[in-house]
Amino acid sequence: MKKHTIRAAALLLCVLLLLSALSLGVFAAREARAEGDYYVLSKADYANKTRAAYLAKLTSFFTDYKFVWNRDGSPRVALPDSWYGVMKGSDTQNNPYHQKVAKLFKNETTGIWESYVADSFGIDILNLYILRDMYEQYGTVTTKVMTEDWVKYDVWDMGGGHRTMGAYALSKNKGYVAPYVGRAEYGNHYSWCEEPWIETNTLGMVAAGMPNVAVDLTSVFGPFTGDTDNLGWTDYIAAMYAMAYYESDIPTLIRDAAAIFAEDSWEREVIAICMKLYKENPTDWRRSIVLAEDLCTRRNYHYYSRQSTVNEQSRVDINMAFSILGLLYGNGDFDATCKIFSLAGYDARGVCFLPVLGIIGGTEVLPEETNTYLWQDGKGIIVNTYVEEAANDKGIWMHHAGLPENYKLTDIMDMFRENFERVLVENGGKIVGDNYYIPKTNFRTYDYVKINNYNFETGDLTGWTVLGSTAPEKSTYAFYGEYALKVNGDPKGESGAYQTVSGLKVGSTYRLDAYALSSKDATGYLFAKDASGKTQTASVSGQTDFVKRDLVFRATAETMQIGLMLSACDSTCYAIADELTLYRVEETTPSGMQVTLPMEAATVGTILNAEGKYENSLRITVDGKSTHEVLLKCTFANPSNAIVDAKITVNGKSFGTVPFYKTGALGKNGVDVAYIPVVLDKDVNTVDLAYSGKTLYMKNVEAVIERTRTVEADLNAITFREDVSTTPKTDGKTQVENANVVYLGGTGAGDGSTPEKAFNNLMAAYDALDLSKDCTIVVCGEFTQAKSFNHTANFTGSVTLTSVYGGVDYRKTGAAIVSPGARFVCNGKTIFKDIDFRLTGKYYCVVAQHNPLVFDTGVTMTSTDAGFIGTSFANGFDIIGGYQNGQATLYNGQPASKTLNAPVDITIKSGSHYVIAAYSRQVTSPAYNGDAMIRIGGDAQVGTLYFAPVNTGEEKPFTSTADVTIELRDKASITNIFGTTNSATLGSLTLNWYGGMIDFFDLTNYDKATVKVTNGTTLNYSEAAEKTSFFTKIAAKFDRKNAATDDGKFSFTRNYADNFTDVPANAWFYTYVRDAYRIGLANGTSATKFSPDGSFTVAQALTAAANIHTIYNGKTVDTAGAKNWYDPYVSYCVANGIIKADQFKDYNAPITRGDMAIVFANILPDSEYAAVRDGSNPDVTSALACYAAVQKLYKAGIVGGDAGTGNYRPNDGIKRSEACVIFTRIAMADMRAK
Repeated sequence: MKKHTIRAAALLLCVLLLLSALSLGVFAAREARAEGDYYVLSKADYANKTRAAYLAKLTSFFTDYKFVWNRDGSPRVALPDSWYGVMKGSDTQNNPYHQKVAKLFKNETTGIWESYVADSFGIDILNLYILRDMYEQYGTVTTKVMTEDWVKYDVWDMGGGHRTMGAYALSKNKGYVAPYVGRAEYGNHYSWCEEPWIETNTLGMVAAGMPNVAVDLTSVFGPFTGDTDNLGWTDYIAAMYAMAYYESDIPTLIRDAAAIFAEDSWEREVIAICMKLYKENPTDWRRSIVLAEDLCTRRNYHYYSRQSTVNEQSRVDINMAFSILGLLYGNGDFDATCKIFSLAGYDARGVCFLPVLGIIGGTEVLPEETNTYLWQDGKGIIVNTYVEEAANDKGIWMHHAGLPENYKLTDIMDMFRENFERVLVENGGKIVGDNYYIPKTNFRTYDYVKINNYNFETGDLTGWTVLGSTAPEKSTYAFYGEYALKVNGDPKGESGAYQTVSGLKVGSTYRLDAYALSSKDATGYLFAKDASGKTQTASVSGQTDFVKRDLVFRATAETMQIGLMLSACDSTCYAIADELTLYRVEETTPSGMQVTLPMEAATVGTILNAEGKYENSLRITVDGKSTHEVLLKCTFANPSNAIVDAKITVNGKSFGTVPFYKTGALGKNGVDVAYIPVVLDKDVNTVDLAYSGKTLYMKNVEAVIERTRTVEADLNAITFREDVSTTPKTDGKTQVENANVVYLGGTGAGDGSTPEKAFNNLMAAYDALDLSKDCTIVVCGEFTQAKSFNHTANFTGSVTLTSVYGGVDYRKTGAAIVSPGARFVCNGKTIFKDIDFRLTGKYYCVVAQHNPLVFDTGVTMTSTDAGFIGTSFANGFDIIGGYQNGQATLYNGQPASKTLNAPVDITIKSGSHYVIAAYSRQVTSPAYNGDAMIRIGGDAQVGTLYFAPVNTGEEKPFTSTADVTIELRDKASITNIFGTTNSATLGSLTLNWYGGMIDFFDLTNYDKATVKVTNGTTLNYSEAAEKTSFFTKIAAKFDRKNAATDDGKFSFTRNYADNFTDVPANAWFYTYVRDAYRIGLANGTSATKFSPDGSFTVAQALTAAANIHTIYNGKTVDTAGAKNWYDPYVSYCVANGIIKADQFKDYNAPITRGDMAIVFANILPDSEYAAVRDGSNPDVTSALACYAAVQKLYKAGIVGGDAGTGNYRPNDGIKRSEACVIFTRIAMADMRAK
């Protein structure tokens, strides 16, 4: 009987599985098979693979976690396994871990789950409509249809479709066509965003088996929304999709698609790093993700300055690294890959790369949740509107108002098929019966010409030769990375830098791409020059933010010079270029086609070799027609100071608008080029350019069909560097360089030598250290401290406990000290830094035992117990500066002596819920004479602080001659300060209140207790402290009160009794002049006058800078033997790196506000300029020499802008009153604007 039951159950299970499979149309999808010159793919296989790919995209969207942040504002990566669930990601309802706007709902009327459209899968649908319209209207891919359809279909999209600054706005308001609509130069503030690679990747599915065609499509659709590194990766993904129809090996796909990138490119390096990380950590994807976040990023990733807000998790290089790692670690398994994509972090990984597994495996590999929530036996729909939650937040609308309100998934699949068939036939394929015959072609890539040090990341000009008398300098204002090429002007002649490239094919066309800019009054030139001196240039004129510029030139020799130059100009002029790429292109004119320009146009003599000057409009006649889109290659000049927008009509039909950028003054070498995409369907075609009220100079117009990828890639020869570094970078991260390091937080009995072998026992970690040295315990996982810890041996070194080490932040993968409530007893100097305490009880206690104790930056403590409130030792994060009764080890292992003179030294810079006892708790012989120093700063939050021993018993009061100092600064806070719960006597109490907030102070909070301070109490306070709510009440309880500055370095050296009659108390600058005078940084122009509106000279500014520097660093200025009074201060500023020698020509001249910023942004360490706010001054552009300095001071709250406009006016002189603002805000951090 049992056997029959088992067999019946097994049969039932098989039937259920079969029914589930049939609901998705599941069967074993097959790769396209090779047959002669074709890949043969059945219609059923194409439909199955393509359906699986798009459903995989949707599955990943609703499974992924996107834009997860740590508490400190940094991206969180490598999320916990417990977060993972198919169709249970951050865009679904009631996610307990990270809830975004939910977009998956069940329609209770129909019983159907409805997916609301999002950019990650919605623009893919829009592109299907656009591609359909292109073929129905013109029979081929036609650029201008994209512009028309984005407007017609009324696209809402966070990046590309932004209604005022993105592709939609430029389509609707300007009529721009690609690639111009996607470029920052013409107003697309989102050109750096993800849109190209998350919204056009499925074009690889309408080019199944045809990677060349896939890239042809993305080269049209991608530039519609971007112009940066997002485009190359877009091509990469689409090519991989197309290849996956005939190639199923994941590493092979990663390799073959990479042929699109240059061998020495950053993109190839990212892939190489990922492969090496996978090799080094074959079972630990989380470690590789954490390392990749650091390794696969260029430090100065450029966001255009006009973009007011950016989201670093949208960066393409890190997202691509996470994606490649997901593919590698997933090893072809759908669920394993989906899980890594879901938990990796940042933004769109799975929606781009999980479809690859769908194409390879078909619907058979999809989880059952895909049918339950999405496909629904073919009834699934996508709702094409915003969700109710986003009704009032149009910034996150992602629908297409001009298309149907509901998309049926079956209809979407039909559109994929229909477009694929159109593309297939146009590109030489055929449809025979139930099969598609896809032409076999070798994958084409770019014919790159190597440029040594193309991105200047060597930090010098290796490989480049100086042109002219002025040497270019490396620039830290780079588009990507740390460096770029900067050419400074030379009034005596041309200046620049060039590199000699060889192997060019004479007569062929080449394209030199670069990201470039120039100062407002300069025109820089990308150039190509042969040995005879013949030069071809493309201009970058008055372009103060980076633009993508192309020099398209004809190779006149096998060896030529390429580079960047400036014509003779003032030394203040400059041009910058970065990320140079050179490759050959093929431009062919369709057979019999001829272009004619009107001969009656005015000419310009020899300036442009008798080229035409066309005002208001230009008509071009083209004889001959073509079945494909043709580019009219216009060699032009636009010497005006504005872009000229030319509206294009072809045979009376609108073909959008093409912008002609500024080229600067007319020159004989200019080959500035703009391409106009048109369809020429008549024997004689008229193309009209209309630009009313503007002028263009047109040198030549050619009709060309362009091929940019001109060589067949040898896929088997593609390799990735094995010498790439996987050692983490350490910029801005905790990097402890001690040799004595162990890891804690493992799950097994490891030896602590590596994260994989981490200790799971704190005592074992301490025992493994040489505690005579400075040691580090790296908490790299969840370490549970269930009971009190006391390493009984005292030590003379130190122990730092941190979760950030070697450039890796293990907190991102859940590292923390977890405890239900326990004590941590210190037997030597102990430091906690960059570490999370996750409590499940009401308290945790750290006992210092008179050892130095530091809670540095980056410490957090949370509890799941609502009783963790930080008001008493029973419900807070307790710190005991002395001893805790019940702990075996006291000072040097002996019981405490009544005459013990050991000091207390506690520093707290972060964390919350603290309850502090300066000395001991519950120790009955508390006669300690050691002084106590307690420093509270940063953003630390202290609930209660007792500055004497507590809970000692009334019969044995604390008696001491000790001096206690409490220091509060920055944004820290203390709710209550008390002496003790019992009676006590101590020597003195000093409160240095330099910043932060105190709510209450009293010597005791118990009626029976009496606290005596033999030598009295002293309050030193800053003006910021004086302005706090409870200052007056607290100050009244101190014997002595002294005004001071907020950091202890700058103190008031003299009194101010309204000395200056022209500085009234109600003037906006009163406080700044008063305190600058009190600190000794400003004097009056007489005994009674300050002259607040008077000018401030360079000499006076440098004197003030030197004075601030000397006070901060404890130095002096030697004024003996000076010729001019200011000479010693100038010399001091030069010697200490504040200015360069000869930086200023006239020290008696008024200093500008821009130069003032340059000087004062350089007088203190960077740590003293910590950013306290975002934003910038709109009139301080990146082209200005003072840009970085003003930005630094603005973000630090030291300088501001005019009311209303926010302008800084960098070229204006600075007033004496305004200078005092800078002095006082540098010296007194609490005076800074927030």
